[in-house]
Amino acid sequence: MPQRLTCLLCVLSACFFSFYTASAQNDTLFWFVAPEVTSAHGDSPVLLRLATETAGAGVVIDQPANPAFMPVNVLLGPNGSQSVDLTASLASLENAPANTVLNKGLRIRSNAKISAYYEVNTTCNCNPEIFALKGRNALGTQFIVPFQTAWNSGAGYTPGAYSTIDIVATENNTSITITPTNAVVGHPAGVPYTIVLQQGETYSVQQTGNLVTGTLGGTLITSDKKIAVTIKDDSLSFQGCADLAGDQIVPVNIVGKEYIVVKGTLNVTDKVYIMPVQNNTTISVGGVSQGTFAQGQVFEYNLTTPSIYIQSSAPVYVLHYTGYGCEIGSALVPPITCTGSNSVCVVRSTIENFSITLFTKTVNVGGFTLNGNAALIPAAAFSVVPGTGGLYSQALITFSTADVIVGASTVVRNSLGFFHMGIINGGASSGCRYGYFSDFGQQFYGTQIAQSITCNGVSDGELSLNIFGGIPPYNILWSTGDTTQTVSGLPAGNYQVVVTDAIGCADSQQVTLQEPPQLDFYWSVSNPVTCHNGSDGLLTAMPDGGVPPYTLQWSNGVTSPLNPNLSPGHYQVTLTDSNHCDTLVLDTLLLNPPPLQTSLSIDDSVLCVGQQTQLTASSADPYTFGWAPAFNLSGTSGSQVTAFMDQDTTVQYMLISTDSKGCTDTMYFSLSAGYFSGSPGPLLPEEGCLGEYGFSVPEQAGDSVSWDFGDGSSGTGPVVSHTYAAPGAYTVTALITDMNGCDTSYTQTIQVTGGEGIEQLALANIITPNGDGLNDHFELPSSIQHCGAFQLLVYNRWGQVVQRISDTAVLFDGHGSNGELLSQGVYFYVLEIRGKQRNGTITIMH
Repeated sequence: MPQRLTCLLCVLSACFFSFYTASAQNDTLFWFVAPEVTSAHGDSPVLLRLATETAGAGVVIDQPANPAFMPVNVLLGPNGSQSVDLTASLASLENAPANTVLNKGLRIRSNAKISAYYEVNTTCNCNPEIFALKGRNALGTQFIVPFQTAWNSGAGYTPGAYSTIDIVATENNTSITITPTNAVVGHPAGVPYTIVLQQGETYSVQQTGNLVTGTLGGTLITSDKKIAVTIKDDSLSFQGCADLAGDQIVPVNIVGKEYIVVKGTLNVTDKVYIMPVQNNTTISVGGVSQGTFAQGQVFEYNLTTPSIYIQSSAPVYVLHYTGYGCEIGSALVPPITCTGSNSVCVVRSTIENFSITLFTKTVNVGGFTLNGNAALIPAAAFSVVPGTGGLYSQALITFSTADVIVGASTVVRNSLGFFHMGIINGGASSGCRYGYFSDFGQQFYGTQIAQSITCNGVSDGELSLNIFGGIPPYNILWSTGDTTQTVSGLPAGNYQVVVTDAIGCADSQQVTLQEPPQLDFYWSVSNPVTCHNGSDGLLTAMPDGGVPPYTLQWSNGVTSPLNPNLSPGHYQVTLTDSNHCDTLVLDTLLLNPPPLQTSLSIDDSVLCVGQQTQLTASSADPYTFGWAPAFNLSGTSGSQVTAFMDQDTTVQYMLISTDSKGCTDTMYFSLSAGYFSGSPGPLLPEEGCLGEYGFSVPEQAGDSVSWDFGDGSSGTGPVVSHTYAAPGAYTVTALITDMNGCDTSYTQTIQVTGGEGIEQLALANIITPNGDGLNDHFELPSSIQHCGAFQLLVYNRWGQVVQRISDTAVLFDGHGSNGELLSQGVYFYVLEIRGKQRNGTITIMH
């Protein structure tokens, strides 16, 4: 491969323009995706060339889909230029691998019109190219891609050299359908497939091999939102040379039906590729028919004459391949009808060959200057384009470094009309850069809505024309019959305007003047108050119609559409739109749900220490219940729990009821526990007759007493009597219960000396009344004194009563009724107690 020398080219803006200026391919917004170029043949450095017109500009370069890319800010002065070296970000720029959604789209924004192009400016002087960015003219929703059909991409490179179509989306959720003419990486020929890209995301359609037989020419791309497309042939192999060729193309709505192509300086014929965007399109060159062609069918024309004039029955793409020697460059050729610029600015960066191609209407050829010097682009340099009837002329002019100084701004202007200008820069042993920098689009004028209709049903709309192209004076005709640049007092509807300039170029646009819809609410109680006296109500008043922003004012002071945390009550909201067209007032009422209804049953709320009671909660609706505190409760949930009171205290408890919505109600209640309320005291036993005892305890009003006499018998009442059947020790217990159910007990052991009945009395049968203190008396039980009626009769052997005793305090001591000591012997006695008798004998011994 020949050694090559690199040259740089930078497009700059023109400095001054006439009133009807249409400058180079200038805009304030550009989208671009850089193609992958094989590094084996040179793919760097890469630069973005920027230039201003008469106004300075602030420019921001970013990658919307790649947050890792640091935005580049550029400040340009009037008639200024700057080359932004993006080589350090090359991996983030070149659109590879193929058949993959990537994040490599470039967006260039400016606050004033600029021109821009992307340049592969290889250090190896072997594979350069420029890609002229076409601003908004590059954006569209339908592309049919033109490609050459003559040369293969270079073989033997790693990574390989291929033809590609590279796509960048300008909006989120862009659906793109691709129908490749030949097989591409990941997809067969002729089968449509769809991808979805977000703003700034990119996609590469890559040829599966490097042979031209697999050309991508005629590939159809459609999308539902605007995209930009770059085409590229990498390292085209031609007569021992290999060179990069490519350009940013325009959508089908920008291409035209008339073209002029000016031959370059290849050492063989130039190649022109013409491709229709509709079926049954006839093509003629220089007035000679070339046949009828289908949509996407590429027609190759060998250009041997200085220029050709192309006409077609329907719009076509025209792609031109030219260069120096065997070094090839390519450029998309602009249509000539009502397009072009009257000022284009470039910078010559090296001493290599530098030529410009020009074509314009013949009447304009005497109006050119280069840096203000008319002699450098004389009318004599132009030749009539064959087939145009003398209407158009063209020139290919090569400039020395004295005429176009390296590094200096060079401005080409025409004072008489529009022209198209391309540059061919490079050398026969280095490479070629080829591109057109005049305006592709028929950006003749713009329609803008100067004043929207303020309110629904009002006729106060206004439309205005912003004319920035063509040649004045202009003829304006609105569909309303108005002929002024601005029409006002319009109702909503569709309007059309036709503008014709002084040279007969005309275009029409339609615009729809819309009125705002009637102001309204989407009104709802988004969340009713859930619980009784709650504060979780939510009212929503979403404005609809009218003109935002809206002003909302709730009666509780809230100004947002959502009014949260509301209690039951009456609320009002007032809505006004930004045009104060309508004011709506709406009222609503948030209802208060009824409280929860819970019943509580307590077996006994006043208890004695050590007692328990049952607590039962019930409700008509299915509630869940909770109890608190947990102190002395058998549980803290459920409808029934038991409280065990083990302390002398009063405890306040809560019953918490919860319904299915989470609403709660709390009921408070108390449980009290205490000890016996009486005063402590002993049993008061009283011995009775013959084993009979009486018992009593201290008591208070409301007390109850139960007795356990210790012999298996019981009784009740504060005062009781009980007769024991036999003598012995008995434990007697009195259980006293107060009015609150609390009790205490008293216990005492008694010694019973008598038994039930006179026969059970233990009586002596011998007495010795000698005063020695032993058996001096006939002892009777002390209990006899409680028996009331008592009599002891003592008889001698003759049946005579010798002693009669009826006082239990008097003891029989062997003396008779008259006090005499009775003689020794056996005596008889009769003991009578309460009508009962007992007979026995008493022996008196001295």
